[in-house]
Order: sequence, then structure tokens, then C-alpha cells
Amino acid sequence: MKTRSRVLVTVSMLAVCAAICAIWSVWLSPVRIGFVNYQTMTLGQIAKANTNRFIRIRQLDGENLRKISRSDFVFINGMGMRITEDERALIRKAAERGVPMITTMATNPANDITTVDSLQRETLSAYLSGGDRANYHNMLEYVRGEVCG
Repeated sequence: MKTRSRVLVTVSMLAVCAAICAIWSVWLSPVRIGFVNYQTMTLGQIAKANTNRFIRIRQLDGENLRKISRSDFVFINGMGMRITEDERALIRKAAERGVPMITTMATNPANDITTVDSLQRETLSAYLSGGDRANYHNMLEYVRGEVCG
């Protein structure tokens, strides 16, 4: 009898822990947004525009590019982007795994890796082209609310 109640309590505790983890990952965990090939000044403006503690911004250049698959969304600035075939393969692999991403101003067609639909692409491009903190703030909130859910 005692063993049965211990098993029941243990299973109940595991179910509660699983429910808490599921709630955390779906509703409460921060959205990680990565930026590839963005100028430090632009990325600084985007970071200053971020007032939401549930949005994390990281620069994914050089060695950090290996962490691209851990991102929830990725912005890629294609203008003047010089990457190796291995780095391009990392980006494509993350895209195939389901990481939503958008490439803007791609000068090389091989670097134009976009996985969002055309409406989201237009909206995000409009936010980026605006270039002020209000647009960047709205862009980050749009990614968190509409793209990542």
C-alpha cells in the first residue's frame, strides 16, 4: 500500500514538473533573435529599442554562427556578406530544422535564405527599412507575437 502511494505521488510530481516545463517553453521563455552580418551600430540601436524582457538579441557572426540553430528567429543582412560554404551550410541546416529566418539586401543569390512567408517578409522588411527605435521595437514585438507565437 505504501509503495503504491509513493508511486502515485512520484508520478503526480513528474506530471506537474512536465506541465510547468511545457508552460515555460510555450508562454514564458524568452524569444532568442539572432542577427547575422549586422553592423554593430545598427545592432546597438535594435538592442536599445528592446524593452521586452522576453526578447533576447544576439549577434551571430564568426564562432557564434554555430549557435544559429538555438535561435527562435534569425535576421540575415546579405549586403556584403562573405561566408564560407561551411557557414552557409550551417545556416541552411538551421533553416531546414525549422528556424524562421529572413535575408534582406542579398547581393549573392546563394545567401538569400528566407523561410518566412511573403506577408511576414514584407512586414519585417518595412520595419527594418524604417530604421528608428520605434520601428525596431515594433519589429521585435512582431517577431515574438506573430512569427514565433
